[in-house]
Amino acid sequence: MKNKPNTSQEIKKIARDLFNKKGIPSVTLREVAKAMNKSYGNITYHFSTKEKLIEELYKDFRTEMQQVSQAFFGEENLFLAILKAPFYTFDISLSYLFFFKDYVFLLREYEELAQKINQENEQRKTVLKSIFMQLIENDIFRNEFEEKDMLYLMELSGAMRTFFFMQLRNEEFEKPSLKNEYVNYVNRLMFPYLSEKGRVIFEEFEGNIG
Repeated sequence: MKNKPNTSQEIKKIARDLFNKKGIPSVTLREVAKAMNKSYGNITYHFSTKEKLIEELYKDFRTEMQQVSQAFFGEENLFLAILKAPFYTFDISLSYLFFFKDYVFLLREYEELAQKINQENEQRKTVLKSIFMQLIENDIFRNEFEEKDMLYLMELSGAMRTFFFMQLRNEEFEKPSLKNEYVNYVNRLMFPYLSEKGRVIFEEFEGNIG
């Protein structure tokens, strides 16, 4: 029993690599077992179904994202923290690429996970709304930035982030500029809603990151 946590972590690592390489629909638990040179029963002892394994990987994904978010949101300048966020979360997103590549499949095939994802999206919107309100008070966003604009921006941001990773070709993963392209791609969505003060900070940040 002592090696159970290590075995579970190993299973998740191998499964994550296979999901990223081949996609969720193409990978079975038997294939995970074969890649690890273990029996099928050994895998199902830890994860009874592929859905349970994916749910645990999603928990890991969210935990890593939250740990990074807590770190950079401790910064004094809240707007700069928002601008830096895609830079710090990029590598985590690549590590769990299959959640973006197979996003529609996940929502369609795994009902419990889909509910969890939708719930967390709603929680994320609540947090972002509070942040946006602070940025309006600090004259970063224009006063005309209304609640309907916030909702639109949050929905669009989520869709654009997913699409960025969904459409990546294999040969692009090693491109040195890919992370900076992602950061600018995501952050540029905010630009039309920024005040003059916000645009100055934004353009300085964008210039530094390239």
